[in-house]
Amino acid sequence: MAILIVGGAGYIGSYVNLMMNKKGFETIVLDNLSTGNKDAVNVGTLIVGDLGDTATLKKVFEDNDIDAVMHFAAHTAVGESVKDPGKYYHNNVVNTLALLDTMVDYGETFLILVICSDIRFSRKRSHRRRTPRPSYQSLWQNKAYDRKDPR
Repeated sequence: MAILIVGGAGYIGSYVNLMMNKKGFETIVLDNLSTGNKDAVNVGTLIVGDLGDTATLKKVFEDNDIDAVMHFAAHTAVGESVKDPGKYYHNNVVNTLALLDTMVDYGETFLILVICSDIRFSRKRSHRRRTPRPSYQSLWQNKAYDRKDPR
């Protein structure tokens, strides 16, 4: 079973690539290396190319028997997205649609889309939340959170 890992030379994608290989899957990594690192892809096949380049996408699908696609190639920096929303729209929406169209053209319908953004950890105990967060169910049950309460 071959898995196409788009954005597989980035921090999370490269780790997933390694783990999928350890589980016995053949992996093909497509990355433009704009934020990724070719040295992070130490297993599988690396194809340097852009997600928005439909010719590259078609070649990848023609040359490989892909069973699933994992998409890690989204831009995720919140501050930059506010300053340059067009860049984020083009990469995260337009380029992802190009991937989806190509998948449909080649009969591939299994996609895992992963978007992680600004995950930060603090080692100081004072910054940790001491009270548990309410569950989503309790939020919906509280009318203060639901201005259009149908009840």
